[in-house]
Amino acid sequence: MDRVVGLGDLRNSVGMQQRDIAALLKVSVRTVQRWESGKSRPADSARAMLAKILKVTVGQLADAVEGRLALPAESAVMAPVDVHALVSAAARRAADFGSTLVNAIVDEPELDWLGVSLMKLATAYVHTPVINLLPDMVSLCDTAFALIRRGVRPRQVRDAYLIAGIGSLLLAAASQNLGHPADAHIQLLNAQRCAEAADSEALRVWARGSAALTLEWSATPSAAVRFLGSVAPHAVGPETVRRNTALEARICARVGNPVRARDALQRLDGLNSLPDRPDEVSTFGGIFSFPATKQTYYQAGAHDLLGDHASARHHAQNALAAYAAAPKQEHSYGDISLARTILAYNHLRLGDLDAADATLAHVRALPPGQRIAQLAPAVHRIHRLLLATGTGAHRATTLLGDLVTTAAPTRSLESPGDRSTQ
Repeated sequence: MDRVVGLGDLRNSVGMQQRDIAALLKVSVRTVQRWESGKSRPADSARAMLAKILKVTVGQLADAVEGRLALPAESAVMAPVDVHALVSAAARRAADFGSTLVNAIVDEPELDWLGVSLMKLATAYVHTPVINLLPDMVSLCDTAFALIRRGVRPRQVRDAYLIAGIGSLLLAAASQNLGHPADAHIQLLNAQRCAEAADSEALRVWARGSAALTLEWSATPSAAVRFLGSVAPHAVGPETVRRNTALEARICARVGNPVRARDALQRLDGLNSLPDRPDEVSTFGGIFSFPATKQTYYQAGAHDLLGDHASARHHAQNALAAYAAAPKQEHSYGDISLARTILAYNHLRLGDLDAADATLAHVRALPPGQRIAQLAPAVHRIHRLLLATGTGAHRATTLLGDLVTTAAPTRSLESPGDRSTQ
C-alpha cells in the first residue's frame, strides 16, 4: 500500500531540520515552514538543489510540494524523530531517577546484554551522527534505570549503577553535541550519583572530566576548573589519566592560566610510558577511550589557546594524519572537524591564507548531521580573526561558506590572549 508524503516527510527522512534546509538554500526558516505547510512553493531556481538535499528527483519533489508524492510501503519515509525533544525527555527521566533507592530482588541476566549494547554504542558514537544513535542510547538508559528501580541482587547492584552511569555519560555527550548543555548537566549529575552508588573511581573521574569538558564550551569556562583535579595513576587506567591531564591543559589555557596549562602539557608527555591497563570505564572503548590520536588533538587545542601557533599547527596536522590512518570506526568526525578549525586558525595566524582555505574546504563540506554544536564558536572565532587582520568580507565569506551563516554562538572559544590581540 502506497503512502503519500510531503516536503516535511522528505526532510525528516534525511535527518534534517528546517533550519538546516534554510541554511543550505540561504532562505529563512519561515520560508521553509511555508513550503512545508503548503502556503507557498519553492522557487524554480531552488528546486534542483532542494531535490538533491532531499535525495529525490525534481519530479518527485514537485509531487511532494503538492502533497501527492506516493511511495511504496517498503520505501516509505521513516516517521519523524524530534531528537531535541528526545534529549530533553531523557534528561527529565535521568533527574527523576536520581532519587531512586535500590530494592534488591532478582538476578538479572539482561545486565550483561546491556553492557554489550553499551560497548557497541560507545564505539559507534565516535564515527556515527548522534541523531542516528540517540533512540538506542535513551532506551539503554531507561532499561538500566528500570532494572535498578525494580531491584537486582546485591552482587549486581554495582554493575547496574555502573552501566546506568556510563549510559548517562553517553547521553551527556549527545546532549552537548546537539546544543542542549542544560540537559547535558543533568545527565552528568546523574552519572556522578551513579559513580558514588557504584563506588567507582574511574566513573567519578570520567564524570567530573566530562562536566569540565561541558563547562569549557559554556559561557563561563572558568567554572570548568572546579572539576579538575589530580588523579592517582594506580586508581584508574592510563587512558583515563591522560584524558584528565589533557583536559586540564586545554581548559587552563582557555581560562588564562598558562603556567598550569604548560605544566599539564609536560606531565601529559610523561604519561605515554604508562603500561596499558583499561579501567571499568575505558574498557567500553569508543568514546570512552583516549588513544594517542585524541591526545594529540587536545595538545593542538592547548597550544592553540596558549598562542603557540607553530606547535598548534604541528599537533593539529599530526592529529589529522593519525585519524586518516586509523580504522574507520576510530574516525571521530567531531574531533576531526574541530582539529581542522584549529589548523586553519593557526595557518591564518602564521599568514598562510591558501593553506587555511584548503583546510576549511573539508569543514565547508560537512553534512548538517556532522556539524556538532561546538563547531559554531570555532568557526566564528576564525571569522573574527579574518576581519581583525584585514581580510575582506568577501574573502572571509569564501573561506567559510555557509558555516558562518549559522547562528552566532553564545559562548567564546577564545583564550584571554586571543581577546587581547583583537
